[in-house]
Amino acid sequence: MPGWAASPPDPASTGASQPARGLPGPLPGGADAAALRALVADALADQPEGSPVVIGCSGGPDSAALLRLCAKVRPDLDLLAAHVRHGLRDDAEDQQRATAQAEAAGARLVVAPVRVRERGEGLAAAARAARLAALHRLAVDAGAAVVLLGHTAEDRAETVLLNLARGAGLDGLAATAAERVEGPVRWRRPLLAARRADVRRVAADGPPVADDPSNRDASRRRTRARFEALPALERLAPGPGDAVGALLRSADLAREDRDALEDLAASAAARSRCDWGAVRCLWLPEVAAEPTAVARRVVRALLADAGARPEARAVEEARTLAPGGARTAPGGVRVRRSGGWLCARPAALEPPGTAELPATGALSWSAGGVELVVEALGAGDRRPGAGGGARGAVGGARDAADSPVSPPLRRPAHHERETVAGAVLMLASQAGGAVRPPRPGDRMVESGRERTVATVLDRAGVPGAARDQLALVCEADGRVAGVAGVAAADQPAVARRQVHLRPIASAATTPSSDEKGLTP
Repeated sequence: MPGWAASPPDPASTGASQPARGLPGPLPGGADAAALRALVADALADQPEGSPVVIGCSGGPDSAALLRLCAKVRPDLDLLAAHVRHGLRDDAEDQQRATAQAEAAGARLVVAPVRVRERGEGLAAAARAARLAALHRLAVDAGAAVVLLGHTAEDRAETVLLNLARGAGLDGLAATAAERVEGPVRWRRPLLAARRADVRRVAADGPPVADDPSNRDASRRRTRARFEALPALERLAPGPGDAVGALLRSADLAREDRDALEDLAASAAARSRCDWGAVRCLWLPEVAAEPTAVARRVVRALLADAGARPEARAVEEARTLAPGGARTAPGGVRVRRSGGWLCARPAALEPPGTAELPATGALSWSAGGVELVVEALGAGDRRPGAGGGARGAVGGARDAADSPVSPPLRRPAHHERETVAGAVLMLASQAGGAVRPPRPGDRMVESGRERTVATVLDRAGVPGAARDQLALVCEADGRVAGVAGVAAADQPAVARRQVHLRPIASAATTPSSDEKGLTP
């Protein structure tokens, strides 16, 4: 599952001296400039000479230090100092400071003005979202594979405290790691293991830095965490009192546990998840056998993949939904439990219309996440062997290496027979036909008997919330040839075309919750 992945520097790979790091946690205070350069060199080690790299540059001391370190360890790179202007206060001095810092580092300055639109999440969160979106756009436009942010160990410790204060679990305690992948862009925080005072000593040797007055605003929770909570924890910590080190050791240990639970949840989802386009479904008998911590993660991923905000209460309400129950999760996703399935469906999702089936070629059925590929069977008509029925289609699917059952239509193992049976559909007509969602009253001949399509879908275990996303394939005369990926009607006496499935590749990503509370 997408998210931040810890990537501590390897002294052997950088060739630089660093303090020993046998235990989880940050570098001890007092790290010299060589240790900080090693952190940055490690973060840039995979960047080819001359490649562009975006560095979030607020004009403040942390990003100024990061920019100086990048210029020192990788002068061969095309460094873009990206300064985002929010327009929430007079920030002209910030831009002046960022301009001077970029000039001193030999970097190109790129200024990105943004409009901050608050939608109930708070002004600071809205500004952060606008800033990250602007940095991502700049990276994509510049062809940069990496965006660097100047967060330090203290930033992470403050985030851990804020997350604990709101009742977060392992994910909140494990907050923030060194890398996150978002599409073509890798977000990296090279100085996350370094102490703020050590980083700012680097900045002090360069051009003047900007002072953000909001960092002293006592009404902000982060300010109180910085100036009240952390000093109080210092007095509670044993020995010399390193609250930041203690918090981040706990965070790193929690991240290891969190990652192990994520792996278990991914395995459970592989056994129980079945997606029809934008409709996400879980086979609950499989999920119920998992430990609660794993089941919660499986349900949370289901909601997030459907477009919901997977808040803790929404996840628990979905996980414990009574049979036949339904709720709307934050983000407008409709969650329903029926027939052993828990389904999450975007509220605005509409069933597709009717499409003409080509004589040959591919037809995209984006609702189900597949293409229907129509192939002529050649000059000689194909005459199926004795027995007919869906079993003939089963053999055809298994023998055709280029006709895989699409992953978006794969269901748990106990439905495998029906899935394979619908992988290849045979048509008697040489041209014509249509593809559309199933409708009430549709009928098809299966295993020598005429049945309603609804009955066939019931037997195949297809949840009702997903049925209008399925591709029902009709002959030119209107007869139902089957439901692609689910069930095939009995084969015609003479088959002239076949229809099989091909997955439509998807590059969707899931936003990470690790961004919460951090500002570049």
